[in-house]
Amino acid sequence: MFDITIVSHTLVTASTPYVLYCISIQVDDLNAQWSVERRYSQLRDLHTELANYFQNLPDFPPKYWKGNLKEQKISERQTLLNQYFKTLTRRDDIFKAGLVPLFVLQFFSAPAPVKELYVNPSLTLRKSSEKLIQTLNDDVSPSGMSDNSPSASSKRRSGSSYDIEAEKPINEWTVDEVASWILQLNQVYNNNNNMIQSKFTEVLKSESIDGSVLIYLTTRDMIKMGTRISVSASTGQLNSVVSDAFASIIIENILRVKEAQKESGLYKIGNRDDMGDTDDDFDEQSEHPESSTFMTTTTTTTAMNTDYDDDDDDLKQDLIGTVVPSATSRSDNHMHSISSSGQSSFSGRICPEFNLDTELTKEEQESYNYCMKKIMNLKDPVPESIRRRLCQDLVIPQRFKFKYLNPNSIPQEVLMMNSRRKEGPYLKIKLIITELGEGFTHRTIRRLGSLVGHNEIKSSEFGLFHSSLIIGPVQLEWTDNSIVVPRKEKSSSKAVFAVDVCKIRGQENLNDIYDKLAHFCTFWNGHRLYVQKDTNCQHFVVELLKAIGVYNQFKKNIESTILGKYLNKLKEFGTCEMSYIIPEHLAQRILKECKDEISSSLKQLLQTSLKGKEIVFNSHSVLDEYYETVLKVEPTYFDLGDHKKEEELLKAYDRAFWLRRQSSKLSNDPRVKPLRDPCPFDTNGGANTVKEGAFYLGDYAPEYPVPSTVLNQLKQQQRRNK
Repeated sequence: MFDITIVSHTLVTASTPYVLYCISIQVDDLNAQWSVERRYSQLRDLHTELANYFQNLPDFPPKYWKGNLKEQKISERQTLLNQYFKTLTRRDDIFKAGLVPLFVLQFFSAPAPVKELYVNPSLTLRKSSEKLIQTLNDDVSPSGMSDNSPSASSKRRSGSSYDIEAEKPINEWTVDEVASWILQLNQVYNNNNNMIQSKFTEVLKSESIDGSVLIYLTTRDMIKMGTRISVSASTGQLNSVVSDAFASIIIENILRVKEAQKESGLYKIGNRDDMGDTDDDFDEQSEHPESSTFMTTTTTTTAMNTDYDDDDDDLKQDLIGTVVPSATSRSDNHMHSISSSGQSSFSGRICPEFNLDTELTKEEQESYNYCMKKIMNLKDPVPESIRRRLCQDLVIPQRFKFKYLNPNSIPQEVLMMNSRRKEGPYLKIKLIITELGEGFTHRTIRRLGSLVGHNEIKSSEFGLFHSSLIIGPVQLEWTDNSIVVPRKEKSSSKAVFAVDVCKIRGQENLNDIYDKLAHFCTFWNGHRLYVQKDTNCQHFVVELLKAIGVYNQFKKNIESTILGKYLNKLKEFGTCEMSYIIPEHLAQRILKECKDEISSSLKQLLQTSLKGKEIVFNSHSVLDEYYETVLKVEPTYFDLGDHKKEEELLKAYDRAFWLRRQSSKLSNDPRVKPLRDPCPFDTNGGANTVKEGAFYLGDYAPEYPVPSTVLNQLKQQQRRNK
């Protein structure tokens, strides 16, 4: 029987570093033993080819590109490869006398006696199998060692007067240089595939894939782009001209070039290219979310979120809060909670921590332990003296309501501002869509998402954007710290869309919403970890809207409307401009009747719209001016038919501008400054359409928290006394 073992590895520190694995092969039947050296990519190609002949092969160990040349990573990979070959060689349908495909024996350079005994003479080999061995032979020098010297590498890849890999940073390659480079790979590794040569590079050029985009592509991207030019004549189904193997080779070479250029100093990581080097196809966190550790998750989205409004400092402030300690005793508080009608508020006091052993249920203890690990991993640590109490506030619903959903934690002036309403208690819920970053890299990634159809992006609700909810006086969001805390200061320098989801009316309904919020948020704090594919910010928003029972109605309300079209545009095309189509008759009327009154900026937008083009509101004041002018020319315009949804879209833009203005980063930026105070969009005469009229809580007041175990004991005692 065969025994294949990787006994050692060598890191070859050439200009392009690589790892050679020394493989020992032993065949007990013939008392034969020899060794060969192979690279990871060659072993992976062997696995790919075996899959064409045999089913249910063991999983081939993935390569984690980030830090892949570190000794620890290499050793871990060697262990996994040994496990792979141990499982593979136990297959009776592969490594048995008379059953082994010839290309497998050739791959391992088996001596003639082994070939004669083990080869399967009746198996017809595919051309790809023959090509695998030919590529292997071309890549091996006469001494038996893989010739991966810079000169050999240049000979194989260089098709121009100079080696672009050594002369120019990969992220600065032009579209033509990228296409030429991939054609060289096609010639060396893909048997000069005609479709790649004649068609695929045209796709790259038409989509403007230059070096700054190339460095973020994945194997799925390559395969997806390959479907643009290949359709099965028999079935009509899309087939990609880019095979899995060749896509992997392209990505491997992209990462190889980056590694080599980083080491030589040619490629420097700047603000434009600050994302991790992890290929989505080999992402440990994404592939195995259940084994994720309690460390800051470096997924695609969170990596792009590094400049998100100084989030860590704000989170710590919202976690700790500003309530004042109380001298009230625990026993008094317990009894008062039993005897009160539930309408008295103990807010303004700190609820002391419950006893972990005697006052928390088993489920609460598990949630507490889970959440504490998150708190311990915050970049800005919470003081140890209050850590346990805050953790309990985050995972026990009654404590969460008392600490974070308490009217007395809201500034008095805001409460007064929202209490001057003639209607009864209500709560407005708004969906906030936020751009992940303003840099070139982030726009590129969003465009790639729509271009190549990442599964994660296409299955997400709002595309590759951050989403959150404003519910009355607080903002709720889920980020890579995996902790939900209601945020009191609602602002974002990157908000692009803020639309009404619904309005909850009536005291009973409002109280019920707060109960559901507390249970939902504490459950996520005690049971969920941020994972890009399964539990990101958009999953959080959708699940929360479902939990409070408003998601389906919201989807129905915006379906087939201008709001729904805008959200689809975010998702499909990755664009986030505040775009709008001004009806031709309206533009003509405004230019005719208000020509001398409107600003030059608005006049220019109106003239652009008359050319049949979509316009973009780049400033708050122009948006306000357009809305105000429309009402002046046609006072009932937004009351008619679908125009009501147009007004909602414009309001969504207006609120986004207000969120930007409230950010310290943009507070003085003239682009976010409104036309005047009061805001034209606020019918209540307020200046800020985010803060004004968002809620009136009526008699809502959370009860002082009591441990479930203590509460049950007291209730039992009361029943016995009766």
